This record gives sequence, structure tokens and C-alpha cells, in this order.
Amino acid sequence: MPNNSKPAHLETFDMADYLQTKEAVAEYLSLVLQDGDTDELLRAIGHVAKAKGMANIAKATGLGWESLYKALVPTAKPRFETIVAVLKALILSYKRCAFANFICLIYKKAAAGGGAAKGYRTAGGGLR
Repeated sequence: MPNNSKPAHLETFDMADYLQTKEAVAEYLSLVLQDGDTDELLRAIGHVAKAKGMANIAKATGLGWESLYKALVPTAKPRFETIVAVLKALILSYKRCAFANFICLIYKKAAAGGGAAKGYRTAGGGLR
């Protein structure tokens, strides 16, 4: 007997909704850096930019928001300067979190998870 009932409404999942704290962003980016590829990293940076407000990031970078959306999707081939500008704008949006602290938080999360960041210390204790 065929089921003619309509499927229940499913909410649309938006990763940006779950990236509201610097810890959540650091955890997310560390997981992507451990397991993802270039396309996944672009998508992740796009999710973080969306969580922070694409219009704010566009204004900070001097790029149009349409250009940012196009640059931060898988299969896009954005210029390195574009990615650096977006990352700088994201870091500035975490006013209480210096760049080094933010990167260290991502590194610690990746190292604690046993991912790619483990073993990246030199004999002198510095990062390679």
C-alpha cells in the first residue's frame, strides 16, 4: 500500500548557526584542518565568515559579499590574498582573541584530537 502522506518538515542545517563562540570556531577549523581538504577548508572559512556576518567581512576586506560567497565555496580557486584578507577580518572580529591565541587554540584542539598537528614541534620546542 503506497504511503501518500507528505514528509515531515525538516529544518535546514546551517553550520554558521553553531559557530557563535571562538571555541566553537577553533574546534570546527581544527577538525577541518585534520580531516579536510582544500575544498572543505574553503567551505569552513565560508561558514565562519557567514557566522560573523558576510557583510561585515566584505566591508573589512574591501570585497563585495557576492564575491566572498563565490570565493568561499568548494571548487572555487580564490586568490591567496583573498583568503588572507578574509582570515584577517575574521581574526579582527574576535576582539578579545589575539591572532596567536586563536591559532594556538586551533593547534591545541587538533593536537588533543591526535590529528595532523601532533608532532609539529621542533627539538627546540618551537613550531615547525
